[in-house]
Order: sequence, then structure tokens, then C-alpha cells
Amino acid sequence: MEEPILSILVATYRNGKDIREALSSALLQDLALPFEVILGMSPSGDGTEEEVLRVQEEHPELRLIPFAKRTALARARMLALQEARGKYVLFLDGDDALEKDAARRLLSPVLEGKAEGSACGYARYKEGKLRPSLLLPRGHLEGERIMKALFRDLSLRSFAWGKLLPRELLLRTPIYHFGEVGDLFEDIPATGSYLVRLSSLALVPRPLVRYRLRPGSLTESPRKDRSLWHVRALMALRLSLERMEREDLVSLFLRYRWRHSLSLSYDVRRDKKAGASREELLHVQDLFGILMEKEPLLGRDLGERLFLESRYIEDPRSLR
Repeated sequence: MEEPILSILVATYRNGKDIREALSSALLQDLALPFEVILGMSPSGDGTEEEVLRVQEEHPELRLIPFAKRTALARARMLALQEARGKYVLFLDGDDALEKDAARRLLSPVLEGKAEGSACGYARYKEGKLRPSLLLPRGHLEGERIMKALFRDLSLRSFAWGKLLPRELLLRTPIYHFGEVGDLFEDIPATGSYLVRLSSLALVPRPLVRYRLRPGSLTESPRKDRSLWHVRALMALRLSLERMEREDLVSLFLRYRWRHSLSLSYDVRRDKKAGASREELLHVQDLFGILMEKEPLLGRDLGERLFLESRYIEDPRSLR
């Protein structure tokens, strides 16, 4: 069997209404080169499993990894990654979808030797209607410019999806793992850890991912601790940079305090609306202050207080 050039890795939990569209968009990519689609599936009880099996009957090439229990998205992606055979990897969530030419357009600059990886824009997708939300400028980023764009959080977002990256790079990247819960902002430390190791990134301006907005999704569900998880994720990214002894990038991270604060304020407002107490919000404010201190965080006992639900994995291939 010919080795695939690309592995599209899908993670799903309770996506019964949307999983067929997600899988079909991956399986029917307009790509002349060999590729594979792997699905990491948590037990849902909402019809997801039954719909996946129907899709697999129609597309026996779909590779399925069923989990015995609810598995966090970050872990599901990493487990699927270990089963992948493609030279490059593209992540997709079970309620989103790819445009038909997404793989071809993302692979093109990489196979032409213009960049080591690539990223695209996305469109918000609600009730069958598309609204372009992020259009990337055409071009290439290298070195510090990649992280600068990521910290600005304007054109290059921290979502794991929408980025085509070398599989071997992902397998070699130490990463913070947030345990079996916490599917909020888990993309921030993961994506940052991947991109900091990337030499160059091609920007594909077209929105090639359909990012679905639906009531009841993990992103849209009401909860009072969004801002806390947001700060934890930013803390994990900073600690990753410190572990790599990238003082230059830590300084850059701190220079973008205005942007981190602006992004966090959105989640603070949502927490307030959901009923978060004044004490809870003050706690988040205190943690954000610590996050932005110039003094290194690594080695301080603060880590134990903040990361009871996480651990730093030196070798992602050891995660089982």
C-alpha cells in the first residue's frame, strides 16, 4: 500500500448531527496524492457511533480508533497522531468541516519547498450559513515572526485545526497535557509548542475550514471557569517557552500583554454572565498578574497549584 502524504485526524465526542459532514469533507478531498483519514471517537450516546459506522460502511478506508471512555480532545488528537502514517498532519474537530480543496491548497506551498508547514483562514458556520471570519494575508512567516503573529491572535489563531504540519515534528514536540478533562483552550499550549519549532509557515488566505457554531458545543456551552482555563493555557505556553530556554520568546510573549488581556476579557464577561463570583474573577485576575511577571515561572511552586489537572509530556509517543 502506498504511504499517504497526508493524515487528516478527526476527534469526536457527541457530534451525532455533524460527524457525517465532517468525515465526508475529509474523505472526499480533491487531492490526487494518497491520504488517509483517522477518527478518534469517544463514547457519546447521542448517535455519533452509529453514524460513524454508517460512514465507514460507505468508506471502508476510514480508520477508526474507538476509546473505551470519554477522552479529552488533546489526548484524542495525540493518540490518533501515533497511528498516523502521513508525512503531514491536518487536525479537524468532529463538528467542523473542510472545503473540498483544503488539503490541496495547504499542501501546495509545502510540497513546493516554500515552507515547512502551512495555515489557512476559516469561516464561521451556523445553521448552514457561512460567514468568513478569518482571512489570512498571503505570504510566509519565519522564526520569531510566526510567534509574533500567534501572540497577536489576529490573523494566526491558536486553533489546532487549520494548520498543516510535519508529523515527525509533532511527535517530537514536548507538550502540556490537560488530563481527561478541560477541553477549553487546550489548543493554546499545543499549537504554540508546535509553531515555535517550525522554521517557516506559509499562509493560505482562503477560509478552508468551516468552524461550526452550535448551542451546546464545548465552545458555546455556559460555564463559569472559561477565563480560568484560558489563563492556565497561557501559563502552560509560557512555561513551555521557558523549558526551551527561549528567553527571547518569553519577552515577546510579555510584550503582547495587551492582546492576552483583550482576549481574556471576552471570557471574563462570559463567566460573569454565567454567574461567576467576584472571588473567582479576582482569582483569575491575580493569576493573570503572575502570568505577566518578568520573573521566570519555571521552578516555582505555583506550577503545582495551577496545573493539578495537567502534566508535561517530554515524549508524546509515550502517551497511551
